[in-house]
Amino acid sequence: MYRYEIFYDEATGEGTLIEMPADFQRAYARANTLSFTTRTDIVVQDALILQSGIYSVVSQYKNDLYRMHNTIAQNIQSLHTLLEVSEEIFFPERIEVLERVNYLETQVASEREERVESLDELVKISTEYLAKALSDFELTKKNLILQDIDALRHEITFLDSVYRVNKDATLTFDEKIFSKLYAESFTGKKKAIEKSEQLTSSFSALSHLLEPYRIESQGIRKIAREKRADMIIKEAEKWIETLPPAPPLMDIFSLIFISLKEQKMYVYEDGDLILSTPITSGRQNFETVRGTFKIYTKQRNKLMKSPFPEEEYELWVDYWMGFYGAYGIHDACNAIDCWRTRF
Repeated sequence: MYRYEIFYDEATGEGTLIEMPADFQRAYARANTLSFTTRTDIVVQDALILQSGIYSVVSQYKNDLYRMHNTIAQNIQSLHTLLEVSEEIFFPERIEVLERVNYLETQVASEREERVESLDELVKISTEYLAKALSDFELTKKNLILQDIDALRHEITFLDSVYRVNKDATLTFDEKIFSKLYAESFTGKKKAIEKSEQLTSSFSALSHLLEPYRIESQGIRKIAREKRADMIIKEAEKWIETLPPAPPLMDIFSLIFISLKEQKMYVYEDGDLILSTPITSGRQNFETVRGTFKIYTKQRNKLMKSPFPEEEYELWVDYWMGFYGAYGIHDACNAIDCWRTRF
C-alpha cells in the first residue's frame, strides 16, 4: 500500500493520469479500512490485486514520463530548427524564442525536486511556446513575401516603361496581362488569408514569367546607359554646389517631373538625371493640370490652336508631347522663331 501511495503521489505530481480497474479500487478501499493489526487478514486474492495495481502504476508512470519527455524534446527540437532557419532573415522574436528554449532545456535537465514546473506543465508550456514561435515566424515570412510582392508590382510598371520607350526590343511586354495576373494572384483577400508558402508559390510563378523580359531589359538598359553618358556629365555640371534632385518615382524608366512651384522640368532615364530646364506653366485661371500621367502622343512641327474663344492664336512648335487631353509639353522656341523669351 505504501509503495502504491508513493508512486501515485509521484505520478500525479508530474501530471500522469492513473486509471485503476474497479477490482483494484475495491481491494484498496478494503485495505484502508483495516487496521495494522488486522491487515494480515486481507485475503491473498486482494493482495495479488493490489500488487498488480502497483505494477500498473509503475508502468503507467514510466509510459507517461516517456511520452511527456518525448513531447517536450520534440517541441524543443522544433524550436531549434526554427532558430536555425530564422538566421537567414530578420526575425524580431528570435531572442525571445532562444530564451524560452534555454528555459525548457534547463527545466527538463533538472531533478524533479528542483524543477519549477511538473512535466505535464512543461508539455503545455513548450507546446504554447512552439505555437507562438511558429505564428510569429509565419507573420515574419508573410511580411517579407508581401514586400517582394509589392516590389513585383513596381517591377511590372518599370518593365512596361522600359518597353514603351524602346521599340527595338524583340519581345512585346503587355502590361495589362501582367497586371491582371498580379491582381488575380494577390487580391486583398488572398494576401490576408493565404499562408506565406502559398503567397511564395504564386509570387514565384508570376516572377518566372517575367524572367525573359528581365534579361532583355538588362541589355536595353546597358545600351541606354552608354548613350546617355555624355548627357549625364553635361547635366552634372549644373549641380556642382548642390546635389541634383532625386527622381520622385523609381519604378519608371523614362520619367519627366515638372515642379510647378520651382517652374522647372527634370528628365530622368533609369534614375539618372539627364536634363533640367526652366519651364513656364499655365497662367492663372488656366493652370497646368496636376497629377501623374503617361505621354500618349509625340509629334513634330505641330500647330497649336487656341482652345479659348476669347483668345485666338496659332503657334508652331517643333516638339509636342501630349499627356492629358489638350495639355502637353512643348518647346517655346521653334526652328523659326522664339515666341517666348521670358521664363
